[in-house]
Amino acid sequence: MGGLFTGYAYYVFVLRSNQPASRALLPMLVPPVLAFLLAIVVYTHKSTPLADFDRLMKRFNQLNDQAMGVFRLPKTTSAAGVAKAMNDQGVIAWQEAIYLLDEADKLNVPEGYHQHTKLLRQYSTLRLKSFQLLQRSLTDTTHIYDKQIEDYDRQIAMVLGQLNAKKK
Repeated sequence: MGGLFTGYAYYVFVLRSNQPASRALLPMLVPPVLAFLLAIVVYTHKSTPLADFDRLMKRFNQLNDQAMGVFRLPKTTSAAGVAKAMNDQGVIAWQEAIYLLDEADKLNVPEGYHQHTKLLRQYSTLRLKSFQLLQRSLTDTTHIYDKQIEDYDRQIAMVLGQLNAKKK
């Protein structure tokens, strides 16, 4: 198809018009240049399971940073302000993170990636439950959830240990 188009361009610009071949060369370069640019666009936007997994993991890391940002609030933030941030910044981020991990599990990637996703889902679910209890504790101004929160923190530390062991 490209050859046909180039041949027709050569016919129109060189043979039919009485222009010198050197002057007709520029319009003849347009089809191959366009074809090359189109190939670049298609190649750079082609999706692969590993590229999709990488994109989802980058978004997961952003959500993790967003949620954990609650713990970097100024010390002068009121309990009500922290509780609101726990929900608006934390709980919502962990829910989206779990959704992303579900999407990552649907990808056709090697089993090791699915194992990693499983650990991240455990981590995210524990964080979500912990944030919900922390929010409730701050809202109710009570300490009745402290033991449960500590238990979640221990479980989170274990999952983080497993994730760090897999990195090595």
